[in-house]
Amino acid sequence: MKNITIETDRLRLRPCTEDDIPALHKLWIHPNVRAFLWDDVVITEARARETVLRSIQSYQEEGAGVWVVFSKTKNKLVGFCGLGHYGGEPEKELLYGIDPLLWGNGYATEVSPA
Repeated sequence: MKNITIETDRLRLRPCTEDDIPALHKLWIHPNVRAFLWDDVVITEARARETVLRSIQSYQEEGAGVWVVFSKTKNKLVGFCGLGHYGGEPEKELLYGIDPLLWGNGYATEVSPA
């Protein structure tokens, strides 16, 4: 996979890798995130791994998948975003989640057009 990044004023985005699985899993099982992403189911790390691997494959084949989002100033995971086929729908849809401790900072608004 190419080493591609997208930058906004405050954020740096890049396609997720297998190295991101632990951090994404931790975010994905947070109650305030999973309520919107996994229908409030606490997924296993194996399910997170499967999702990331599927995203990597989708990115390689279609140019769309899950990206991790980092703060440029703190190099800290802020969340994730992506464009892909989620929930069995044929159309691609926008998927995103921000660490609930960082809600209210406009990160979702900033990352969506990027």
